[in-house]
Amino acid sequence: MLLFTLFVAVVTFVIRIWYPIDHWVGFLGIIQTEFAHVPQYASFFILGLLAARRGWMGNIPKSLGLSWLAIGVILVIIMYSGKLSFFQKGGFTWGSLAYSVFETFLCAALCIGIIYLFYVKFNKASILFQNLSSNTFTVYVIHVPVVVILQYAFENLSMSAYVKFLLVTFFGIILSFGISHFIIGKIAYLIKSYNKRKSSKMIDC
Repeated sequence: MLLFTLFVAVVTFVIRIWYPIDHWVGFLGIIQTEFAHVPQYASFFILGLLAARRGWMGNIPKSLGLSWLAIGVILVIIMYSGKLSFFQKGGFTWGSLAYSVFETFLCAALCIGIIYLFYVKFNKASILFQNLSSNTFTVYVIHVPVVVILQYAFENLSMSAYVKFLLVTFFGIILSFGISHFIIGKIAYLIKSYNKRKSSKMIDC
């Protein structure tokens, strides 16, 4: 995991030489993409697929899970302490390299630590968790436009940035899961039911 995290951090730094954080590009003309975080998103997504198929997530040792969780919490505290003014969002600089390494390790630590925590403490079957679980991938795909719309909606309100952040997070989660479950999920169910009926009629014929 250390070698993997270092590799992703270096790739992230290289990408940010040309595409710093908050620099969005219309990929394929329609998909707004922030390439500064693509190495992290893509690599951890692929790693998640491998981990799920090979059963890694359910076999994280206690010492490893707690250690990475502690590292993640410490890095979060450091990040929001406001003491890291030398970090830079991009470019061929030591500040950009340091931030790329710091941010990638924070991401890796929380991914491992939180997965372990939830497997140990919250791995219980319930209707709510099952519904949330079945919608997580769709939410992953659609959440960006939902969050962007909410950011524009709260942009001109006279409140602190922290309050806006909490509001966008809260309503972003609700709207993303709501759209996934009540709109996209229902459409997918109707298409699946239609295809099943169509196949049944073809077999009868």
